[in-house]
Amino acid sequence: MEKVLMAGASAPVAAAERYVVIESEHWLNSRTGATASIYGAVPWTRDADAGDWSVVPAGWTIRDLRTGTVGCGRRPFPTAEAARDWIVQQNNRMRGAHTQAGVVGA
Repeated sequence: MEKVLMAGASAPVAAAERYVVIESEHWLNSRTGATASIYGAVPWTRDADAGDWSVVPAGWTIRDLRTGTVGCGRRPFPTAEAARDWIVQQNNRMRGAHTQAGVVGA
């Protein structure tokens, strides 16, 4: 189950916010240490190898609420707080860009 933390403390995200923090997970092979994204095909090629793989936490990342995109073009953040800091920075940057462009209600 995906763990989601909102941009603020534990309060619901405001309608105007674009990003939320989610726990990042990846496939991990217990035998080889190999990792793989959970957003593609399963990483094993034979049923016999399926037991070597499990989904494990890998830090914290971002979900874009407008596009549904997961991740922000970088490795996961080590803490949820670091990811929230990134969200605040991005939301402020977006608000500033909208204000400069004359967009009302941004």
